[in-house]
Amino acid sequence: MEPRRLSPKQFFALRLDGGTMTAAQHFTHLAYSTICDAKRGEEVSVPTAKELEKWSRGLPSAQAAGVCIGAVIAVGLAPAPTKLPRKIAARLAEAA
Repeated sequence: MEPRRLSPKQFFALRLDGGTMTAAQHFTHLAYSTICDAKRGEEVSVPTAKELEKWSRGLPSAQAAGVCIGAVIAVGLAPAPTKLPRKIAARLAEAA
């Protein structure tokens, strides 16, 4: 089953096990400041977005939750989803 694509901001707000900005930086070798920009909702470059999606798809906790960072959302080519499954929406509400 294809994972639900989220914005980086939504993904990091879920606080999945191993889904931290530090873990993303370690795996992708992207600058931490670039990952911070993505988490704040700023658009990132295509290579950056692809690396973040690849990393998030490989996380066991993200696979279990059925989510990943959507590269097309991270670069600003698609909006972040507003209709989310209840389980994901509840976790995002808790984090807010």
